[in-house]
Amino acid sequence: MDIAGILSSQGPELLKTLEGVGFSADQAEQFLPEAGQQIAGALSGGGLENLLGSADIGTLLERVDVADLASKLGIDGGLVGSGLNAILPQIMEALKGEAGGILGGLGSKLLG
Repeated sequence: MDIAGILSSQGPELLKTLEGVGFSADQAEQFLPEAGQQIAGALSGGGLENLLGSADIGTLLERVDVADLASKLGIDGGLVGSGLNAILPQIMEALKGEAGGILGGLGSKLLG
């Protein structure tokens, strides 16, 4: 699971998503890497379902310290929550694609 890689490849789309829920461009640019670290931490607490990108988004949101993130960035906690709700589905979808590629590669090696 490479959250940094996902944030890098999906960055422009994620920034637009954040701006769509009320972030300024500067806020979105500051938020994305910090949120990525929090999301990576939330994902590391799970098992195979997190690796496969099938973890429940609500459960992941409960593991993210919204107040800490809001405090670090000087952004309202409600906006932080809205941002996380907006980008998590995109990040989880990218994780599913990444996991599918890894599993497909393993399967072809095992069956090949």
